[in-house]
Amino acid sequence: MEVEDCGEDARRIRNRGLCVDDDFLQMVEVANGWIADFMCYCLYRYFKAGMYAEFRLMRDTMNGLLQHPSITESIQTKKVHICQILSRIVEGKNLDVQFDQDESITPLESALLVLIEMADDKQLKKDALYSDLKQLLQVQSVAVCMEKGDFKRASEVLEREFQENLDSDQPLKRTLSSVISKKDLNHKFLNKFDNERLVDVAASLANKLLIKEKSQFLVQAATKVVQSRKRDADAGSSDVESICEHTDGKWEDLSRGETDDEANSAELNTHREEIHKS
Repeated sequence: MEVEDCGEDARRIRNRGLCVDDDFLQMVEVANGWIADFMCYCLYRYFKAGMYAEFRLMRDTMNGLLQHPSITESIQTKKVHICQILSRIVEGKNLDVQFDQDESITPLESALLVLIEMADDKQLKKDALYSDLKQLLQVQSVAVCMEKGDFKRASEVLEREFQENLDSDQPLKRTLSSVISKKDLNHKFLNKFDNERLVDVAASLANKLLIKEKSQFLVQAATKVVQSRKRDADAGSSDVESICEHTDGKWEDLSRGETDDEANSAELNTHREEIHKS
């Protein structure tokens, strides 16, 4: 069989005798951006609903997608980071799960590191929501170790979290140190900053950073299909025809946010490149 001549100046990829041109590669990049957006949305919904088995399945699927060379060009880094925070909170009580190169770092400590990194990189503001989540992660990182009966590790976590010795952190550090020394798992301070509140605040941050983004093409398109099916279950039109009918053919309007995603993308740290790394 004669192989097609792709041409050296077209930047085409030879694959089983076929040519893949730039248009196709750009199409893959755009579509992968939509898929990644949809997966982020699903992770948020599963997290908020407490559907952790479904969350883990979607997370593992997204990890595979993130390995594609086009994905860093079509998804904002902050979306990956917020999904990383959610993933670490899901595994918060599983102290054997590792996310960082330093094996001593617990999942909730890792979530705290990602949160601080996002703020330092100006991906989110250090507002009240940020402060609440930061404090909840600090408290729960210690509380989880105490629940496991590992008070030595709880003290080690405490020292790592407050190693900068900022004046603003000292009241919280003293309180947690006292709670650890008393080995009081029912201390009112721990009850005030419990895991349920941690999940609620993390979900609020995810909603703020993910759901309000413009690039939700697949979410909007799938929603229109579902709505169309509900309105006319006996209609003979296909799903694709239904989408075209209810969007007036304006596919571009739904994907216009992709330009913002591409402009704001940044290279992830190598040791946090995946949402889940054990």
